Amino acid sequence: VTNAHGDGIEAYNLVVDLLNTPRLITEMSGEAQLKILEGLRTKAAQCSVHTDNYGPHGFSCPDCGDDSNVVNLISTTEMKAARIRIFRHMEEEPTFNKWDQDKREKTIDGIRELDLYKEANQEPESPLYRTQWALWTSDPDRYEDKILGFFNKILETQCKILGHNDKGLTNPNTGKEYKGLPVTIELKAMPLSDFAECAPWFPTTISLNKDHPQFSDLKEMVDTVVHENSHAWQEYMISLMTKREPFDGAEYNQRRTDVENNSDIALHVKLLIENDETYILNDSKAYRHEPIEEQAWNTGAIVSKTLLVPPPVESFESKRTLRSKTFFVESITKATNAKIKLRTRHGIYVDEWEGEKASDKELVLESLFLANGTKAADKDVRIVGVVDEFTLKLNLDTSAGYRLKEGDATLLACDAAKLRLSEEVADV
Repeated sequence: VTNAHGDGIEAYNLVVDLLNTPRLITEMSGEAQLKILEGLRTKAAQCSVHTDNYGPHGFSCPDCGDDSNVVNLISTTEMKAARIRIFRHMEEEPTFNKWDQDKREKTIDGIRELDLYKEANQEPESPLYRTQWALWTSDPDRYEDKILGFFNKILETQCKILGHNDKGLTNPNTGKEYKGLPVTIELKAMPLSDFAECAPWFPTTISLNKDHPQFSDLKEMVDTVVHENSHAWQEYMISLMTKREPFDGAEYNQRRTDVENNSDIALHVKLLIENDETYILNDSKAYRHEPIEEQAWNTGAIVSKTLLVPPPVESFESKRTLRSKTFFVESITKATNAKIKLRTRHGIYVDEWEGEKASDKELVLESLFLANGTKAADKDVRIVGVVDEFTLKLNLDTSAGYRLKEGDATLLACDAAKLRLSEEVADV
């Protein structure tokens, strides 16, 4: 690997060779992965006259004074394709993962103690809503102060723990001044295809789509805010270490030295900077595993699920390498596509990462009773819609033949009903 960076074409050919051995790129050290990524980008072109001079596409040869004799060793398409192949096989480096796990645990503990977090989970006076959060998000304009207050407390907690909590900064891209916390939240109407976004550069603003169907899902929103604030920390680190405004001054030199000497995060920050040069969106696996997204997805999912999805009853079936999670059922509607409400949050995303959808999950509904009083056979079912954080719509026809709830002919009798979700242990 150390001899593979004379120029971009050698790095490109090395990536092709490495892919012939399963998991070889994955098992490489982060330092080696970084060198290949850098070689592909920074030595993609060469001066044909001064052959010791390499650079990225379009670089100016220092001896020629221009790019007139510069030739590309690999094309932009080849360079990006090779970087995508590396990102697909990357995993978070162990030293950073341990550091980040500690920060996640502190974030979980901090959010759990927030008064607004406790209030959001309480039952409201209105019987129409299961939690205060459901009530607040039913009318986000009316309860905007509550919603923003909660989100800003999450940001304040996480920013303090991660260390990106400077005050009085100005975003060099927009000119916006942040007198308080350098990360803020705004609620706005966005296309339904957009859920949230973190504005580039630092300090920054996280925009949330208040009209999105999942805005009422508390777990999803905690996941999203923590995820996007992880991106804000990354923007802070990239700005600090590349001396980009507002961290270009000498007064930040000691802070830069501290990062360079911190063996837990130094390599990860270098990978973030390199990833930022060619951020991947158009390849789902590379997108999910590139350092910028791996950290954010892991952090958002772990924090939100630990806080808001109580561990269900679990069992392992070693022969099938499956883990079964059992949810107890609160109600089931009488309908062609029945809606099943669980007693706890299901924690299922509409679209999981790496392309898996809610409809891909294997579910079994147990312990329903037929109208004649006999127990129904266990039924394999699929999700056709995620209604809310407690409710799923299934491809189950309960319009006839099942015992109904006493006093309510719109619901099935389901006191003993359970929904079992099976997942491959490797995927979990």
